[in-house]
Amino acid sequence: MAKCVALRADIDTVKDAEVLPVLLAILDEYELKATFFVTTGKDNLAKNLKNYRNPLI
Repeated sequence: MAKCVALRADIDTVKDAEVLPVLLAILDEYELKATFFVTTGKDNLAKNLKNYRNPLI
């Protein structure tokens, strides 16, 4: 049976981006595939967080 692992890495700053070569080297070493989602533009997460409501509460 195949195993699935999920990893999320938030790269928010230039300093964070310095980790990318290390992450890519690890993926390459273990022959792992990855999908990267890249967003552009202003980050409005904190502004929109007040509008979030958890339907389970």
